[in-house]
Amino acid sequence: MLLAAFVLPGFVTLLISERTHAIKGEDSAFERLLGALYYSALIYAIAVAVAALFGLRRGEIVDFADGEWTLGEYLATGVVVVLALPLLIAHVGLLWRRSTKLRPWALNKLRVSPAHSTPSGWDHFFGQNAPALVRVTLTDGRVVGGYYGDESFAGYSDHHADLFLEQRWELDEDAWFSKPAADSLGLWLPPSSIVSFELYAQSEPEHAPASAPETEPAPAREF
Repeated sequence: MLLAAFVLPGFVTLLISERTHAIKGEDSAFERLLGALYYSALIYAIAVAVAALFGLRRGEIVDFADGEWTLGEYLATGVVVVLALPLLIAHVGLLWRRSTKLRPWALNKLRVSPAHSTPSGWDHFFGQNAPALVRVTLTDGRVVGGYYGDESFAGYSDHHADLFLEQRWELDEDAWFSKPAADSLGLWLPPSSIVSFELYAQSEPEHAPASAPETEPAPAREF
Protein backbone atom coordinates (compact mmCIF):
# COMPACT_ATOMS: atom_id res chain seq x y z
CA MET A 1 0.00 0.00 0.00
CA LEU A 2 2.80 2.43 0.90
CA LEU A 3 4.69 1.52 -2.28
CA ALA A 4 1.57 2.17 -4.41
CA ALA A 5 1.03 5.51 -2.66
CA PHE A 6 4.60 6.49 -3.43
CA VAL A 7 4.62 5.39 -7.09
CA LEU A 8 1.12 6.61 -8.08
CA PRO A 9 1.95 10.35 -8.30
CA GLY A 10 4.86 9.54 -10.62
CA PHE A 11 2.69 7.47 -12.94
CA VAL A 12 0.08 10.23 -13.04
CA THR A 13 2.80 12.72 -14.00
CA LEU A 14 4.03 10.38 -16.77
CA LEU A 15 0.51 9.96 -18.18
CA ILE A 16 -0.23 13.70 -18.16
CA SER A 17 3.13 14.49 -19.77
CA GLU A 18 2.61 11.92 -22.54
CA ARG A 19 -0.78 13.40 -23.34
CA THR A 20 0.42 16.99 -23.46
CA HIS A 21 4.00 17.19 -24.74
CA ALA A 22 6.26 14.21 -24.03
CA ILE A 23 6.90 11.73 -26.85
CA LYS A 24 6.35 8.23 -25.54
CA GLY A 25 9.24 5.98 -26.45
CA GLU A 26 9.40 2.20 -26.65
CA ASP A 27 10.34 1.97 -22.97
CA SER A 28 10.32 -1.27 -21.07
CA ALA A 29 8.10 -1.69 -18.00
CA PHE A 30 11.18 -1.31 -15.79
CA GLU A 31 12.19 1.95 -17.50
CA ARG A 32 8.68 3.35 -17.03
CA LEU A 33 8.78 2.32 -13.38
CA LEU A 34 12.08 4.17 -12.93
CA GLY A 35 10.56 7.24 -14.59
CA ALA A 36 7.55 7.08 -12.27
CA LEU A 37 9.81 6.70 -9.21
CA TYR A 38 11.81 9.75 -10.33
CA TYR A 39 8.69 11.90 -10.63
CA SER A 40 7.31 10.59 -7.34
CA ALA A 41 10.52 11.43 -5.52
CA LEU A 42 10.42 14.93 -7.04
CA ILE A 43 6.77 15.41 -6.05
CA TYR A 44 7.27 14.32 -2.45
CA ALA A 45 10.41 16.44 -2.16
CA ILE A 46 8.45 19.49 -3.31
CA ALA A 47 5.55 18.66 -0.98
CA VAL A 48 7.81 18.24 2.06
CA ALA A 49 9.79 21.41 1.24
CA VAL A 50 6.62 23.50 0.88
CA ALA A 51 5.12 21.99 4.03
CA ALA A 52 8.31 22.79 5.95
CA LEU A 53 8.13 26.39 4.76
CA PHE A 54 4.61 26.60 6.18
CA GLY A 55 5.76 25.27 9.54
CA LEU A 56 5.01 21.54 9.33
CA ARG A 57 6.81 19.81 12.20
CA ARG A 58 8.32 16.34 12.40
CA GLY A 59 5.70 15.25 14.93
CA GLU A 60 2.91 16.09 12.49
CA ILE A 61 4.54 13.92 9.84
CA VAL A 62 4.64 11.05 12.34
CA ASP A 63 0.95 11.65 13.11
CA PHE A 64 0.24 11.48 9.36
CA ALA A 65 2.00 8.12 9.09
CA ASP A 66 0.13 6.82 12.17
CA GLY A 67 -3.25 7.74 10.69
CA GLU A 68 -4.06 10.47 13.20
CA TRP A 69 -4.92 13.20 10.71
CA THR A 70 -8.53 13.97 9.88
CA LEU A 71 -10.21 12.60 6.77
CA GLY A 72 -10.30 16.08 5.24
CA GLU A 73 -6.57 16.52 5.76
CA TYR A 74 -5.82 13.19 4.09
CA LEU A 75 -8.09 14.05 1.15
CA ALA A 76 -6.47 17.45 0.72
CA THR A 77 -3.01 15.89 0.84
CA GLY A 78 -4.05 13.28 -1.73
CA VAL A 79 -5.40 15.91 -4.11
CA VAL A 80 -2.20 17.93 -3.87
CA VAL A 81 0.19 14.97 -4.23
CA VAL A 82 -1.71 12.86 -6.77
CA LEU A 83 -3.29 15.57 -8.90
CA ALA A 84 -2.14 19.15 -8.33
CA LEU A 85 1.64 18.60 -8.27
CA PRO A 86 1.65 16.15 -11.24
CA LEU A 87 -0.37 18.71 -13.23
CA LEU A 88 2.05 21.46 -12.23
CA ILE A 89 5.15 19.45 -13.15
CA ALA A 90 3.63 18.36 -16.48
CA HIS A 91 2.68 21.97 -17.29
CA VAL A 92 6.18 23.20 -16.47
CA GLY A 93 7.52 20.46 -18.75
CA LEU A 94 5.17 21.63 -21.50
CA LEU A 95 6.33 25.24 -21.15
CA TRP A 96 9.95 24.08 -21.15
CA ARG A 97 9.37 21.99 -24.27
CA ARG A 98 7.78 24.92 -26.11
CA SER A 99 10.34 27.46 -24.98
CA THR A 100 11.99 29.14 -27.95
CA LYS A 101 14.60 31.10 -25.98
CA LEU A 102 15.32 29.69 -22.51
CA ARG A 103 15.47 25.99 -23.48
CA PRO A 104 17.77 26.43 -26.51
CA TRP A 105 19.99 28.76 -24.46
CA ALA A 106 20.21 26.32 -21.54
CA LEU A 107 20.87 23.31 -23.78
CA ASN A 108 23.57 25.23 -25.61
CA LYS A 109 25.24 26.27 -22.36
CA LEU A 110 25.12 22.71 -21.06
CA ARG A 111 26.25 21.35 -24.44
CA VAL A 112 23.24 19.03 -24.59
CA SER A 113 21.75 18.11 -27.96
CA PRO A 114 17.92 18.30 -28.26
CA ALA A 115 18.16 15.01 -30.18
CA HIS A 116 18.55 13.17 -26.86
CA SER A 117 14.84 13.70 -26.13
CA THR A 118 13.57 13.22 -29.71
CA PRO A 119 13.38 9.64 -31.05
CA SER A 120 13.34 10.55 -34.76
CA GLY A 121 13.34 13.29 -37.39
CA TRP A 122 9.65 12.53 -37.91
CA ASP A 123 8.88 13.40 -34.28
CA HIS A 124 11.17 16.43 -34.44
CA PHE A 125 9.17 18.12 -37.20
CA PHE A 126 5.62 17.04 -36.44
CA GLY A 127 6.12 17.78 -32.74
CA GLN A 128 6.38 21.47 -33.69
CA ASN A 129 2.84 21.53 -35.17
CA ALA A 130 4.12 23.76 -37.95
CA PRO A 131 1.88 24.07 -41.05
CA ALA A 132 3.35 22.76 -44.29
CA LEU A 133 2.61 21.41 -47.73
CA VAL A 134 3.66 17.76 -47.76
CA ARG A 135 4.73 15.69 -50.76
CA VAL A 136 4.95 11.96 -50.01
CA THR A 137 6.59 9.18 -52.00
CA LEU A 138 4.83 5.85 -51.49
CA THR A 139 6.12 2.29 -51.66
CA ASP A 140 4.26 1.70 -54.94
CA GLY A 141 6.08 4.63 -56.58
CA ARG A 142 3.19 7.11 -56.48
CA VAL A 143 3.72 10.65 -55.22
CA VAL A 144 0.85 12.31 -53.36
CA GLY A 145 0.52 15.70 -51.73
CA GLY A 146 -1.52 17.43 -49.08
CA TYR A 147 -1.70 20.16 -46.48
CA TYR A 148 -0.61 19.59 -42.88
CA GLY A 149 -2.31 22.05 -40.53
CA ASP A 150 -4.07 22.30 -37.19
CA GLU A 151 -6.58 19.58 -38.07
CA SER A 152 -3.93 17.15 -39.32
CA PHE A 153 -2.30 14.42 -37.28
CA ALA A 154 1.03 12.62 -37.22
CA GLY A 155 1.50 9.64 -34.95
CA TYR A 156 4.74 9.13 -33.08
CA SER A 157 7.07 6.18 -32.42
CA ASP A 158 8.20 3.58 -34.94
CA HIS A 159 4.99 1.57 -34.65
CA HIS A 160 2.43 4.37 -34.92
CA ALA A 161 3.93 6.88 -37.35
CA ASP A 162 0.87 7.18 -39.57
CA LEU A 163 0.03 10.51 -41.17
CA PHE A 164 -3.30 12.27 -41.69
CA LEU A 165 -3.30 15.38 -43.89
CA GLU A 166 -6.41 17.48 -43.48
CA GLN A 167 -6.56 18.38 -47.18
CA ARG A 168 -5.36 16.49 -50.23
CA TRP A 169 -3.74 18.44 -53.06
CA GLU A 170 -3.64 17.61 -56.74
CA LEU A 171 -0.17 17.48 -58.26
CA ASP A 172 0.72 18.48 -61.83
CA GLU A 173 2.84 16.50 -64.27
CA ASP A 174 5.97 17.67 -62.46
CA ALA A 175 4.57 16.36 -59.15
CA TRP A 176 4.24 19.92 -57.90
CA PHE A 177 1.28 21.27 -55.94
CA SER A 178 -1.45 22.38 -58.32
CA LYS A 179 -4.60 22.99 -56.29
CA PRO A 180 -6.65 21.50 -53.43
CA ALA A 181 -8.55 18.37 -54.47
CA ALA A 182 -12.26 19.06 -54.84
CA ASP A 183 -14.29 18.27 -51.71
CA SER A 184 -11.23 16.76 -50.01
CA LEU A 185 -11.77 15.74 -46.39
CA GLY A 186 -8.22 14.61 -45.89
CA LEU A 187 -5.63 11.99 -46.77
CA TRP A 188 -4.51 9.16 -44.48
CA LEU A 189 -1.26 7.30 -45.02
CA PRO A 190 -0.20 4.25 -42.99
CA PRO A 191 3.48 4.08 -41.97
CA SER A 192 4.07 0.99 -44.11
CA SER A 193 3.24 2.93 -47.30
CA ILE A 194 5.59 5.91 -46.75
CA VAL A 195 9.06 5.82 -48.30
CA SER A 196 9.91 9.51 -47.79
CA PHE A 197 8.24 12.89 -47.56
CA GLU A 198 9.13 16.49 -48.33
CA LEU A 199 7.91 19.53 -46.43
CA TYR A 200 7.38 22.99 -47.91
CA ALA A 201 6.72 26.14 -45.91
CA GLN A 202 3.10 27.23 -46.25
CA SER A 203 0.87 29.12 -43.79
CA GLU A 204 -2.52 28.68 -45.47
CA PRO A 205 -3.61 25.96 -47.91
CA GLU A 206 -5.49 28.27 -50.24
CA HIS A 207 -2.37 30.41 -50.82
CA ALA A 208 -0.27 27.65 -52.37
CA PRO A 209 1.13 28.27 -55.85
CA ALA A 210 -1.16 27.28 -58.70
CA SER A 211 1.72 25.76 -60.64
CA ALA A 212 5.35 24.94 -60.17
CA PRO A 213 7.63 27.99 -60.17
CA GLU A 214 10.38 28.30 -62.74
CA THR A 215 12.91 27.45 -60.07
CA GLU A 216 11.46 24.98 -57.64
CA PRO A 217 12.34 25.93 -54.05
CA ALA A 218 14.27 23.51 -51.94
CA PRO A 219 12.10 21.63 -49.45
CA ALA A 220 12.07 22.97 -45.94
CA ARG A 221 12.94 19.46 -44.73
CA GLU A 222 13.20 16.11 -46.42
CA PHE A 223 12.99 12.73 -44.72
